[in-house]
Amino acid sequence: AINTNNPLLIQDNLEFVMSTYPLRYSIFKTIFNVILPFFITYWSTNYYMHIHVNKGYKVSPFEVLRKLNLINFLRYIAKIFVTNFFVILWSLLLIIPGLIKAYSYYLVPFIAIDQPELGIFETIEESQRLMNGNKMGAFVLTCSFILWSIAVGFSFGLLSFYVYPYIALTDIALYFELKYPSNKNIYNNDESIDLSIYGPQPPIDNE
Repeated sequence: AINTNNPLLIQDNLEFVMSTYPLRYSIFKTIFNVILPFFITYWSTNYYMHIHVNKGYKVSPFEVLRKLNLINFLRYIAKIFVTNFFVILWSLLLIIPGLIKAYSYYLVPFIAIDQPELGIFETIEESQRLMNGNKMGAFVLTCSFILWSIAVGFSFGLLSFYVYPYIALTDIALYFELKYPSNKNIYNNDESIDLSIYGPQPPIDNE
């Protein structure tokens, strides 16, 4: 029997695959290292946004997965890629301009999901509009998670199952607060606000 626990044997097999099927290996590596993390982030962010909107309703991550759209996912990747590219360009000037722009584009991932019909630059402009005057607040909010991130390291990653969803839901709450201010009930019948992609909304408390 082949001893698959032998690391040298595994390395030899990997080198054989790389040399025999270079194109297939490159495609697999791209999917595993790039596409898969993007998809997990896209799926989880969709799921957490559903949870935020549907307070009081049970939301299934698999139901959210079933509703995901390939075209919207590709649009999401393009928007995140362009945004990160712009942040890198700004960071080449100085750290501070790069940091400022990073927070100007802070809401791009959520806008890309909430309004997938927007183009790349429209999404970036919308994030800049919403973050105008709110960048320092978002920076302070981010800093508040530093101790949590350190705790994740000390727990050997065990706390990540609590901390990362907590951070994601906090960022999503920030997005909805800026996009649909608290003085305007986002669950009302305002036709300009389309939340149907998140399924049924909680009943309105008119008191």
